[in-house]
Amino acid sequence: MRPLSLELQAFGPYARRQSVDFTALGPSELFLIHGPTGAGKTTLFDAMTFALYGVVPGTRPESRLRADRAAEGAAPRVTFRFSLGDAVYRVERTAAWNRPKKRGDGTTAEPGSAALFREGEPAPLATRTTAVSEKVEALLGMGPEQFQRVVLLPQGDFKKLLVADAREREALLQRLFGTERYADVERLLAERKNDLLRRAKELRQRQDEVLGGESAAALAERRAAVEARLAAARAEAGALDGARAEAEAGLAAAAALAGRFDELARAHLAVERAAGAAAELAADRERLARAERAERVRERLAAAAQAEAARAERAAGEEEAVRAEALAAADAAQAQEALDRAQAGAARLPELAGRAQALARALPELERLDRAEEDLRALASESTRAAAALATAREAHEAAAREAEALGARAAALRPAAQDEGRRAEAAAALEAAARAAQERDGLEADARRLEQELAGLERQAAHAAEAAARARAEADGLNAAREAGLAAWLAANKLQPAQPCPVCGSVEHPAPARAAAKVPDKKEVDAARAGAEKLAEGASARERQRSSAAALLEEARSRAARAREAEPRPLAQLQAEAAAAGQALAAARAASKELARAERALDEARAREAEALSASRAAGESAAAAAQRSGAAAAARDELRRQLAATGAGPDARERLARVQAELRALEQALASAAAAHAGAGAARAAAAARRAACRDERERAAERAGAAQAEAAAACQAAEFASTAGCEAALLPEERRRELARAIEDRTVSARTAAERAAALGEELAASSPPDLAAARAARDAAATTAAAARDAAVTLDGELQAIGKQERRLGDLGTQLAALEREAEVLGRVAEVANGKNGLNMSLQRFVLAARLEEVAEAASRRLLAMSRGRFRLRHDAAVGHKGQASGLGLVVEDAWTGVTDRPVGALSGGESFLASLALALGLSDVVLRRSGGLRLDALFVDEGFGSLDEETLDHAVRALEDLREHGRLVGVISHVPELRRRIPARIEVRRGEEGSTAVVHAA
Repeated sequence: MRPLSLELQAFGPYARRQSVDFTALGPSELFLIHGPTGAGKTTLFDAMTFALYGVVPGTRPESRLRADRAAEGAAPRVTFRFSLGDAVYRVERTAAWNRPKKRGDGTTAEPGSAALFREGEPAPLATRTTAVSEKVEALLGMGPEQFQRVVLLPQGDFKKLLVADAREREALLQRLFGTERYADVERLLAERKNDLLRRAKELRQRQDEVLGGESAAALAERRAAVEARLAAARAEAGALDGARAEAEAGLAAAAALAGRFDELARAHLAVERAAGAAAELAADRERLARAERAERVRERLAAAAQAEAARAERAAGEEEAVRAEALAAADAAQAQEALDRAQAGAARLPELAGRAQALARALPELERLDRAEEDLRALASESTRAAAALATAREAHEAAAREAEALGARAAALRPAAQDEGRRAEAAAALEAAARAAQERDGLEADARRLEQELAGLERQAAHAAEAAARARAEADGLNAAREAGLAAWLAANKLQPAQPCPVCGSVEHPAPARAAAKVPDKKEVDAARAGAEKLAEGASARERQRSSAAALLEEARSRAARAREAEPRPLAQLQAEAAAAGQALAAARAASKELARAERALDEARAREAEALSASRAAGESAAAAAQRSGAAAAARDELRRQLAATGAGPDARERLARVQAELRALEQALASAAAAHAGAGAARAAAAARRAACRDERERAAERAGAAQAEAAAACQAAEFASTAGCEAALLPEERRRELARAIEDRTVSARTAAERAAALGEELAASSPPDLAAARAARDAAATTAAAARDAAVTLDGELQAIGKQERRLGDLGTQLAALEREAEVLGRVAEVANGKNGLNMSLQRFVLAARLEEVAEAASRRLLAMSRGRFRLRHDAAVGHKGQASGLGLVVEDAWTGVTDRPVGALSGGESFLASLALALGLSDVVLRRSGGLRLDALFVDEGFGSLDEETLDHAVRALEDLREHGRLVGVISHVPELRRRIPARIEVRRGEEGSTAVVHAA
């Protein structure tokens, strides 16, 4: 990801629209952001983070991102363009804010919005705030926290990482590397272990609950006792069941014998009932015989009944025909009366026809009159509209003339100020250039004063370094002289041995060895003193070089400041005031010029409207005169037609009168035709009714003859069937189904009586030698045996249930014991794993801390490569894996190795301010490299470092800048925020942030 441009509006201190074009920095890959405190340098980095992810570093809420001095209605907006490979993306995002209400007073909450575009494509990739953040995270491969760790390096946070104790460093590294999943593993293992222990405890409690306070041995003894009692109870129940079966058999035999005696009693009762029903049986047989004789004459009786019904129907038809004939005669009389009335009214038909013809001849003239009236009304309306249009056109012409006159006066008043715009622009540009030159001159003079102070300090440091080097050289020379003077004594003391050759003369006798009055320095002490003197001499030379460089810089600064003072001697405040006044005058001239252009355009338009209004007024006057002339001619023609119609006697209501006469003619003609048709129809209906009456009379007489003959035949058939009358024969008739039922009932009762007599005789012979049994005694004996056997079975069942319960209890105990053993084995293994993962091990390190220690070791290695370069090979960071004590976090220590002093475990807190910054910066860069590598090999083409360079001396600053330049050479755009003036000279590509009353502005200075 490489930034291309950033645009802010109403965001942080940037009240107005502000654009930052990173491509305008030139070919340099290293740029500086500088400006006064609080101007908004860090806000540029915050805006990038907000545009990409909708959040800002730190604790500022989204509702406080809007600039306090922003224009009313301006939304806090950020637009960020960046490249990713060959693609260019643009993300636009606004923060939530309270905008003014569109109606009324007060404000209303406006939610944030966002959109992500790939340039060259018409549709956005995402439009909702969360969707844009998720899409950006997918494109960059990192979330906002990783972005702030890898791309934005706030020095203060990484200084905390350098000097923090082990627990603070652990918390910081957890956030940086996102090792929460390892902490989750630790927690899950501990929770799983506790869960297993809890479940094991629950299983033991459930075992105790199953035993119910009884021991396992007591439970086994109780099982044996119950088994013995159950065997005895089952044997007793078997014997009692045999006795119960014998009692059941005796009761069954007694019940069977009692049933035979009951059956004999029922047979005797059936014989008695059959004897009592013999008379009823004989009557039913007689009734069946009569019904069978009557059935033979059923058809003759039915034929007589049908003939009588036909006769009655014909008689009723004759009576209906008589009534119809009378009604037809009455209708014929009424039709004759209606015909007479219609013929009387038809006498007026000739008169009405003449009147209708006279009115029809006058209709064309009436239509001409109507058309004349309509034309006259139309012409009158046209004349009225023409008069109104004439008045409107005259008013428009007068208004256009007044507007043109006013605009001409306005243009004449604006023209002098507008014509002075060029001169005022030149004056404002000259004053602005002079103010910039004066500002640059003041800056150069301030730099010269600062360099004077720095040179004085460097001169003092160079003098002190030279003095220290001279003292060290004198001390080394003194030690060397003392060594040479006391060399014989030193040899005698350290090298001369009894009976051994002297290293100087070779003699084995040493009669008078030399003695030293004081301690003689050895060669190591002299070499060390000389080395120290050389180092101090080198330091003094370096200080002298620094002093010389500072003197040269001061001379150059004074020369540039003098030239700038000579080129522009006026005070900056005076120039700024004059430039502001000139800018206001120029703005007024430009406003007048724009207003003049608008006034002249409006004047041309007004004059055109005046000409158009005059032409329209003339045309409207001509149209009004022509309309008035046509209206007068139409009124004269209408009056002539009215006079002619009045002379013929046809008034305006001629059409209505003609319609009434024609309607009356049609009504009379229709009434006459209807009356004649009704009279003819009534005569025909009367004749038809008379013929119908005669036919009905003949049919009635023939039906009476047929009914008499049928009655005679039916009476003869009844007598032949032994019935005294036809009525008696009809009463004896039964339906066929009823005859069959009666025959079956007679047969059944006959058979039942015979069967009952035979059964009674047989049972009497069978039971002659027996007597009825005592069922109550047999049933009592059976019940007593059953009760005893049931009690024995219940006792056995109860004991069996108790035995089953004991078995179930034992099986439950066995299952719980198996589960408990498995849980205890798992808890033993998992518990040890959980303890190791949570730090109870030889390293005193949890799983998460072990991972963090590995990450910290990688960071220390990466940071040391940069720290060695920035400290000229002196310092490197080393991961300290010492085991912590008394609850301290192990494996998260950092120490410094000092190659100059040979110290390998120097605490990071013992570093000086400048050394601490170098170590912090190296740690930040190393951490960035490691996080980048651990993020899946993402390619990031930008890095931003915020503040911290002010604590470095010039040489160290030079090494730090070279380290940043090394990042640039690896293809990364590097941005640095700093107040250090030296960086402005070392880094030509700059973004200068200026603070003003109307908000901050950012100015890009190309390399």
